[in-house]
Amino acid sequence: EYAARHPNVSFIHINPGAVNSNLTQNLPWYFKPLLSAASIFIRSISDCGEFMTSALLNPAYKAGGFWLNQSVDSISARRLYVDDEDARKKLVEHYTKEVAF
Repeated sequence: EYAARHPNVSFIHINPGAVNSNLTQNLPWYFKPLLSAASIFIRSISDCGEFMTSALLNPAYKAGGFWLNQSVDSISARRLYVDDEDARKKLVEHYTKEVAF
């Protein structure tokens, strides 16, 4: 919706996926073995940052609205359930009202 209202601006939503951050440091001891096993699927903070930055600097995403996954590949709008135009407009109106200053 924002991309339709502001066609010369880029709006990017990126799912970073699983990132090895300090959020896991305070988990209970019984989660530690699970995290160890899952570590092959968890991206480092620097790798995640590199992927996120590559999307911001990619000329293909210069203007418009984009939904990207953790590998900076496009996600189909059908998978996101964003086809309801009325719901999108109501959401933008709500955001505009809440953050107006």
